[in-house]
Amino acid sequence: MDCITLGPVIDPELCIRKMGRAEIVVNMQPAFTFGSHERVFNSILNGAVCVSNRSKYLESIFEDQKDILFIDFDHLDQTVDKMKEILENPTLREQIRKNAYRIVQNKDTWKSRFYQIVSLADCAGV
Repeated sequence: MDCITLGPVIDPELCIRKMGRAEIVVNMQPAFTFGSHERVFNSILNGAVCVSNRSKYLESIFEDQKDILFIDFDHLDQTVDKMKEILENPTLREQIRKNAYRIVQNKDTWKSRFYQIVSLADCAGV
């Protein structure tokens, strides 16, 4: 278990730096059942495989075990086994990472979100 880091709450900048060095980022977002947290996209854009609980939004853009690994709370042992497989198999890890990156690189960056917000403000006459 020396490859797993558990620690205290950290500031957002350090969190992104740590995600940039991670092979897998586990995201828990209990309040986002219809949306998502930026950790999902930051982890993918930083080159990690994202492991997250499901949400309607994430399920609409990602395929389980192809682009992301969704946590199965009814079978956590299977989720852990799949995480181990991803960590032990660089080819599989790289394929999942690349698939996810292709999905988010043009739509889910901070820059693209900024332009989406500006566009919405323009439509609303703000």
